[in-house]
Amino acid sequence: MRPNIPPDKFAEWLKQLPEETIQSGNEQERKQTEESYKKFVQYFRNGVCSICSKPLKTFSANSPCLHWLLRPKKFKKKHFTLLYNKFTYF
Repeated sequence: MRPNIPPDKFAEWLKQLPEETIQSGNEQERKQTEESYKKFVQYFRNGVCSICSKPLKTFSANSPCLHWLLRPKKFKKKHFTLLYNKFTYF
């Protein structure tokens, strides 16, 4: 977990971490990413969104989801606001 410090101090803090701590964090992240990918593939094959668990064809302004980006004909510029209010980069 990242401590609440400025970016330059954070970089210094990272450099001081023991190698085994870094490797452990990397392995944990790899496992979590692999599990997320497997879930995504399984849901996608079934035509379901792995984020909201609704069919990929679903498009409702009351329930914004990133799978909307797969439906460019229905997705309009005005819908971006709904998405970025609900989702962040992280």
